Amino acid sequence: MILYCDTSALIKRYVIEDYSDKVDELWADAKMIVTSSVAYTESLSALCCKFREGLFSELEYSETMASFKSKKPPPKEVASFWQ
Repeated sequence: MILYCDTSALIKRYVIEDYSDKVDELWADAKMIVTSSVAYTESLSALCCKFREGLFSELEYSETMASFKSKKPPPKEVASFWQ
């Protein structure tokens, strides 16, 4: 299956929220994961916001951002990544 993830679904891979487990399950079963090109920037912004809200310690935030940034998709209108 090809799994399309919007920003809220991508964030669930890094932050435990409602339905994070469902996203993980779908992710594991997917042959390819795709998203829009703006989802990368939106996700970085959302992770920054969650840090400002106190959800992450500084160390957790640094590790989460490094993990997310290491998976940066290529600049395309619809980019596949984390295959």
